[in-house]
Amino acid sequence: MVNSNGSTDWLKTAAVVTTKAVPGARHVELDGEFHNVPAERLVPELSAFYRDPR
Repeated sequence: MVNSNGSTDWLKTAAVVTTKAVPGARHVELDGEFHNVPAERLVPELSAFYRDPR
């Protein structure tokens, strides 16, 4: 699960709860505004996920 620190509180909570409910899931909170995380912050996280999706 990925959310930004600009997400609303209920979306942040939903991301954490969903992560806990899905076996093997990971949660990352990125710096940025809601739906506007800078590519230089998002790309490394997506790259890491695709290299090791677990």
